[in-house]
Amino acid sequence: SECVRALISGYERFKEERFKKAALKGLEYLETRCPICYNGLRDIGLNEAEAFSAVTVVDAFLDAYGLTGNKRFLENALNYACYILTWFYMYDTKNLRLKYNFHPISFSITPRLSPYESVWVVSTFMRLFNVTKDDFWKNMAKLAYVEAVKWRSRNGGLSEGVFPYGLKELK
Repeated sequence: SECVRALISGYERFKEERFKKAALKGLEYLETRCPICYNGLRDIGLNEAEAFSAVTVVDAFLDAYGLTGNKRFLENALNYACYILTWFYMYDTKNLRLKYNFHPISFSITPRLSPYESVWVVSTFMRLFNVTKDDFWKNMAKLAYVEAVKWRSRNGGLSEGVFPYGLKELK
């Protein structure tokens, strides 16, 4: 999905049809091979190459929808976005408050979270809201945002050396 996004960006900049063709072929795999069904979809950290990210998949389908206007790409973005919802910690205990935090490793033996990916999913959900005008995605973005910004360190970092900009307000 990361390559698909790069190819779409390359097509938009250079107008090379081969970039667009390759991007759409990559999306065809994500659409028809059902990688979720085979546990082949697992979000990962920065610079880890063993899988691909559901968040990036949603963004790739949104990129293709923006490029082509084909509703099929929007439907696929929404399908993967619904899948992302299952990776949110939805519990809240007195000693460990992880409600509406996102962590993408399904087989973790501890209840972990990923602040930088929580912020990343906020931007993806805001993209979905901007495209669909469905308040559900904006509300999910806000819930994740409010919790994720609590994890910022004094120097502004979230984790693994990630220092996102624009965390002063939800956009």
